[in-house]
Amino acid sequence: EVLVGIRPEHLIASLEAAPTANALAAKVDIVEQMGAEAYVHFTIGGARVTARTPPDWLLRHGEAHFLCPRADKICLFDPESGNRLRR
Repeated sequence: EVLVGIRPEHLIASLEAAPTANALAAKVDIVEQMGAEAYVHFTIGGARVTARTPPDWLLRHGEAHFLCPRADKICLFDPESGNRLRR
């Protein structure tokens, strides 16, 4: 087992109906409009994640979307020690 870490700016929300190869099905929980950007809180398989999106996407509570993590930005951690496993 590993813990996966990724920053909100490295999760790309897809507005397309069909997912891409590495897309994760996500449901919108909360949208925080911050002016120049929005933080969208999603649920993916019972886990809560946050993505940073453009403010004009206008995602709404309860909507289903896909999130695509940037594979080159994913960090892996040891669940017991919390130490990072790779860069």
